[in-house]
Amino acid sequence: MNGRRTPRRSNSQRASPSVGGIPCSWVETSEASPSGVVLYVHGGGLISGSPRTHAEFASRLARRLNRRVLLVDYRLAPEFPFPAALDDMRAVYRALLERVQPGDVVLGGDSSGAGLALALLLDVKNELPPPAAAFFISGHFDMTLSGASMTSRAAVDPFTTRQSLERAAKWYAQNIDRASPRVSPVFGELGGLPPLLLQVGSDEILLDDSTRVADAVRRSDGKVGLSVWKGMWHTWPVYAGLPEADEALAEIRGFLEGCPLMDGS
Repeated sequence: MNGRRTPRRSNSQRASPSVGGIPCSWVETSEASPSGVVLYVHGGGLISGSPRTHAEFASRLARRLNRRVLLVDYRLAPEFPFPAALDDMRAVYRALLERVQPGDVVLGGDSSGAGLALALLLDVKNELPPPAAAFFISGHFDMTLSGASMTSRAAVDPFTTRQSLERAAKWYAQNIDRASPRVSPVFGELGGLPPLLLQVGSDEILLDDSTRVADAVRRSDGKVGLSVWKGMWHTWPVYAGLPEADEALAEIRGFLEGCPLMDGS
C-alpha cells in the first residue's frame, strides 16, 4: 500500500471532472497523444490514497508513455466497502469507452489498485471491450493473503506487513468471502484478458501474488510478462528520482510498444 503524497510536476495539467459520475483527475503533458489514455488505479489498500497522492507519478507516466493519464477518486473503505470501488471503476471505464476507442486505452495500477484493476478486467470481460493492454506494479491480487511469499519474504520486505494488509482487507471485504474473484482476482478465470505486464520486487511479501497471476494467465494461453526486480520493494516505481523507477517506466513503455493490440503506438 502507498498513501505517500508527492508534488505534481509543473509541466503537467490537471482538471477534476466527473467521468461516469465519479470524480476523476486528468494528468497531461503538451506532448501527450490526444487519443491515448492510461486509466490508472491508485493503490492504498482500498482504504487510502487519491488522485492527489499519485499526481506526481501520473505526470511521469504521462511523459514517459506519451499518453494522458486518468486518475479515479474511487470510494474507499471502511466507509464504502466492497463493491463500491469496483462499481466506481466500472462506471468510469464504461463512460471512457464512450469517448475513446478501446484500443487507445491502457489500464494500470499499483498495489491494491492493481488488484482492483484486474478485478475490473474480470468484471467487464463478457460485457465491454477490453483495453489494449494492462500493467500492474506490485499487485495485491489475493486478499486471503495465502501466497507463500507472505512468509518467505517477511524478514526482508522493508515496506509491507501482513498486519497492514490484513487490516485493509478486513475493512474492504467486511462480510464478503475474500476468496471471491471480485475481491481477490488471483482466484478468477484469467483467460481472455488483454496482454499484461506484472512488475514486482523480489523482496516483497506480495511477490507470489504476481507470480500466481502470471502462471494462471499462461495456463489460459494468455499474453503476460512477469518482471521480478531484484532487491526492490513495494511500488518502487512510484518513488521520484529513483533510477530503478525510471527503468521500470521504460520497461512499461517497451511492453506497450510491443503489444499487437495497441493502435498507433
